Amino acid sequence: MAQQVDGRQRDVYGPTAPPSVVIETLHVGFGGWLCELGKPFVQSSADDYDKVINDVDDVINPEDSASNVKSKTDSRMSRVSSTSSARIKAEAERAALLERAAGLKRKHHLEALEEKLKQEKEQLELETKLAAANAKLLQVRSPKTNTTVQTYAFLDPGSTGTFCTESLAQRLQLKVVHLISSHVVTGGERGGSGLKSGCEKEEECKLKQGMGEIQSTLLSTGCSAVPRRTIMDNRPVPRRRTGAVRHLLLLACVVLACSSQLLMVEANSWWSLGLTPIQRPEMYIIGAQPLCSQLSGLSQSQRKLCQLYQDHMSYIGDGARTGIKECQYQFKQRRWNCSTVDSTSVFGRVMHIGSRETAFTYAISAAGVVNAISRACRDGELSTCGCSRAARPRDLPRDWLWGGCGDNVHYGYRFAREFVDAKEREKNYPRGSREYARILMNLHNNEAGRQAVYNQAHVACKCHGVSGSCSLKTCWLQLADFRRVGEFLKEKYDSAAAMQIGRKTTDLVVHCPDVSLKLLPSFLLLYQGKLELKDKRFNNPTPEDMVYIDPSPDYCLRNETTGSLGTHGRYCNKTSEGMDGCELMCCGRGYDQFKTYKHERCHCKFHWCCYVKCRRCTTLVDQFLCK
Repeated sequence: MAQQVDGRQRDVYGPTAPPSVVIETLHVGFGGWLCELGKPFVQSSADDYDKVINDVDDVINPEDSASNVKSKTDSRMSRVSSTSSARIKAEAERAALLERAAGLKRKHHLEALEEKLKQEKEQLELETKLAAANAKLLQVRSPKTNTTVQTYAFLDPGSTGTFCTESLAQRLQLKVVHLISSHVVTGGERGGSGLKSGCEKEEECKLKQGMGEIQSTLLSTGCSAVPRRTIMDNRPVPRRRTGAVRHLLLLACVVLACSSQLLMVEANSWWSLGLTPIQRPEMYIIGAQPLCSQLSGLSQSQRKLCQLYQDHMSYIGDGARTGIKECQYQFKQRRWNCSTVDSTSVFGRVMHIGSRETAFTYAISAAGVVNAISRACRDGELSTCGCSRAARPRDLPRDWLWGGCGDNVHYGYRFAREFVDAKEREKNYPRGSREYARILMNLHNNEAGRQAVYNQAHVACKCHGVSGSCSLKTCWLQLADFRRVGEFLKEKYDSAAAMQIGRKTTDLVVHCPDVSLKLLPSFLLLYQGKLELKDKRFNNPTPEDMVYIDPSPDYCLRNETTGSLGTHGRYCNKTSEGMDGCELMCCGRGYDQFKTYKHERCHCKFHWCCYVKCRRCTTLVDQFLCK
């Protein structure tokens, strides 16, 4: 850009001027003289360049001689050179400071790494001490060579010697790795293969390679391999009289730990679908994560059904939620009030006991699924079912029409049986065991809940005609209100039958004298795996009845083992003599009395047409809380 100054043209650089300018040659024309200044300027900044240009403009004056112009120009050039030298020196000092700062940063990083390595070393020393303390817990002798071999057990780092496993199979069976080698794999060799190189024989190389894979697997799961015995010799190990006792104690500890882990796994049930909202499958976009992979508590068979019937899952959650709410309503005045613990185990450790309460929970949840699926079919929400196709009842009058869109209770019953019973049917326990008896109990109570909904369904009719004359009726199959189902199952809870697993086989031989001896063992096995009444004086339970195999725990006091929450802080009725009375609810511990305000509707009146208007009354009432 050009600017007019004193009748001459000059270049003016604005804010966008280049960062540096090099003036190589300056031509000055004056009085026929051609002065070539071939001395180059040093590279400077834009500010230095503007300063030099201004100086040159001041120098070029028609009144000055050529010698003055040259001398003043040389002085300005030397000034620019000195400024550039100072800037170069400043840049060098800045580079030195940056290098020093980088060195300090590296030093600080190295100190942090040293501190981290020190902490890891202390942790490894602690693990080694734990291994040394438990060195006598596992002692293995080779049956062929009579040598003591080195054993490795999976220990959880940071714990107090508890066994660390990554699956249920590893919880049930402690895996011990036998290493017939003098090399020791310790926690300090993490990150590598875990063994040193330099093997002499091929078998030794394979053994080292295998232990390296084991060590890498332990690192990926958060476990570490800790040596139980580091001395390898061929001398026989002297037996101690207390070894058997120690082995029995170790076995008991392992069994208790595994059983607790097993119960935690079993507590994760499909009931959790009732506590977590389930997104509708039609709301998923292309490429989104599938619905079934986000649902917890499903068994393998239930997850397959979820993949086939994704539109059913939200209604299964509705059924589970309905069952939980009805259970809490029916037992709100009992010591056990069907409280939910969390969103995973739902009811907590109470479900680990095959009691009456567990039987009711299984029955009411299965009934909730039948109810929800049947209603969803009627509403047209599911792609595989529609309105009820039940046959016309025989006792229906001939002039009444059988039609409409009824609840498809038949489809709801069948789907609930496939889904709810899938988790129980995929388990495999030996006949006659307590686990097998628990499976039979759960299946029977699931069927009792489904039967309650199926049998409570009734025929509903609607009148048609002029002025309500009901000259024509249309009837259909309709589910009963779920409150009636809950009350029916509550009666079955009170009259539940105590059962036990069948173990006697003599009765079968007496009642079946014509059975071949070759077929007798299989018949005995079937008979042995069935449930039978503990008290033979009662009648055998029907499919509508509930059964249980364990007595109910004490719900008066809080017990973490049984999952009882206790009755401390529960409301009670002082004037009642039933289970909601303070004497029974508080288990004889007494109660606290206080006054509170109660708001309720009162003085309601009907106004034409057509609404009811009520007043809000506030009363002071007495409340009682269990101690």
